[in-house]
Amino acid sequence: MAVKVWNGSSDVFENAAAWGPTGVPVVGDIASIAAGIVTESSAFPDSLTLRLNASSSSSPRLALSGAALPAASRLEINGAGSSAAVQVQGQVSNLGTITVTSSAPGSATFLVRDAADGSATTFANAGTIAVTDGIAQILDFGGNATKMTNNGVLSVASSRSRPRVPRHPRPLSACRPMARAAL
Repeated sequence: MAVKVWNGSSDVFENAAAWGPTGVPVVGDIASIAAGIVTESSAFPDSLTLRLNASSSSSPRLALSGAALPAASRLEINGAGSSAAVQVQGQVSNLGTITVTSSAPGSATFLVRDAADGSATTFANAGTIAVTDGIAQILDFGGNATKMTNNGVLSVASSRSRPRVPRHPRPLSACRPMARAAL
């Protein structure tokens, strides 16, 4: 198992020169992306751990179109201070585990949206997606039936001790009842 680090450029996952040490991540590797935009349009290697880690000075992106995450693979989206985002377009499938974890509101995002050419996106989840304090969205901007099918596990949680409930601006005792209209 090797640890491969993306060089921060905007390029395809298969570009060996964009990884350090030089070479595309293979079965069992850990691939770390802290900056830049990585595009993938085929299946990731089996047993790959792919980490997308934002920091206060970087906002890495992973663009998936026609990609697949195999059963023993992991995609970890970690937002801290800035934003780490994965954008899914076209036909994409997950058999592995996707985690979305945010230490600041909105800093980790998993987004399923219309493809770049305006056609519909289909994201098929037969693995696990776990969102903790992050954002998972399915957007259909063009009315093209963008969808997500879930035959796996989808988990959404908050690490905060209790949810915030907005207070009513006036106590209910200060509100006047509405008059009833006669029928």
